[in-house]
Formats: sequence, structure tokens, C-alpha cells
Amino acid sequence: MPFIGGNHHSHPGSFNTRKEEAPCSYSPDGEYPVINLEKGGLYTSYSGTWEENTVLPCIRRIDGGTVGNAVPGKAEAVVEGISTDEIARAASAIGEQTGIAFRWEENNGCVVIRAEGKSAHASTPWEGNSALTGLLALMMQFPFADCEGQRQNKGRGKDFQNKPHSLKPP
Repeated sequence: MPFIGGNHHSHPGSFNTRKEEAPCSYSPDGEYPVINLEKGGLYTSYSGTWEENTVLPCIRRIDGGTVGNAVPGKAEAVVEGISTDEIARAASAIGEQTGIAFRWEENNGCVVIRAEGKSAHASTPWEGNSALTGLLALMMQFPFADCEGQRQNKGRGKDFQNKPHSLKPP
């Protein structure tokens, strides 16, 4: 007998609470006509370690996305040596281009920048607007000091430019 679950990730009444594996299970993922499985995906993680940069301005941290099968709706960066006026000017222009909303606040000599887009499931990415790629586009506007970490970030920004999705169904 098949088991039908309502939320394939973590719903308390779903399959993951059963003691033994069901012989057959089905969990809807997408819209009708039914997509009965995620047909593959590119699950990546980008991180790096390099010597600490003491030259300003610099990026201290960038975070975004919590799961591999979703367009990230929120992202955050911590920068040092960039004024809030510079951030305001660049955020206005990039926000207009990408549709991402930016907020920022000073904290312990740094500026925390938060980006908000629209999350979406990986089966329908065109319904979302990636806060992470918008934040990377914003970071590329600032004159950060040349260092290994900045060169790596520039490469990631070019890889994931925030453009309208070409994956819309026909």
C-alpha cells in the first residue's frame, strides 16, 4: 500500500516519523500535472579559507540560502570600510535592477547588509527572486581591497548574476 505524505521535507505526520520504511511512497512536489520527484539538482556549497585581510575596505562574511532545493529569499553580508552613504547609493541602483530590497545597519565598526528577495522551490525557480545573487551584485559595486578572498567573491558574483530566469515552462 502506498504512503502519501503532505510535506516531503519535515511535516510531523509524514513518512520520516514511521518506524519502518514504506514499500512505496508519493509526495507531490510542484504543480499539476504532478511532478513526483525532484528530477535532479545542482547542490553546491561555496566556502573558502585564506589569510585574514587587514586592508580595508573588505567583506567579512556573506551568507545566503538554507536548503539546496530553493531560491534563497534572504541573504546577509558584513562589510568593513564602506560607508552607509556608499551602500545607500549602490543599494538603490541594484535594488531597482534586481527587485531585491536591501537594509543595512552599523554594528561594531562594520555594516551588516540584509537582502530580501522572494524564495521559491527549485521546481519553480522563476517564481522567486534570489536575495543571494542580488547581494552578490551589490557587493560587486564596492571598491574592496585586492586580496584572495575578494578575487574569489568576484568570481562567484559573475557565476551567479541576478538575471530573469530562462527556465519558465512553455
